[in-house]
Amino acid sequence: MQQKLTILGTARRQGIGRQSGNPYDMGTLHTMQPARGRDANNIAAGYKSVEMGCPPELAMSLVSEKFPVEVMAQVELRDDGKLEVVSFERSSAVNSQAQK
Repeated sequence: MQQKLTILGTARRQGIGRQSGNPYDMGTLHTMQPARGRDANNIAAGYKSVEMGCPPELAMSLVSEKFPVEVMAQVELRDDGKLEVVSFERSSAVNSQAQK
């Protein structure tokens, strides 16, 4: 599915797992999304930060960008129920205004 995202930052983590001894290499996108909700137990307004997994190469492609970056992302549901960004295209019109 496609989703418009505002990316606030990026991270890449790599190393060897302490317990498993297996190597890992993962990317994370720090995104801003609307905070929605209103019921008897929850009232939310404004925005919330959401971490989304991504391939490490995708995370590293943003390192030299000026944040925030607007993108149209291709997002997939992982086996663990979390969303992962598998690719994106920059929204150049929005980004050019943000960088001025």
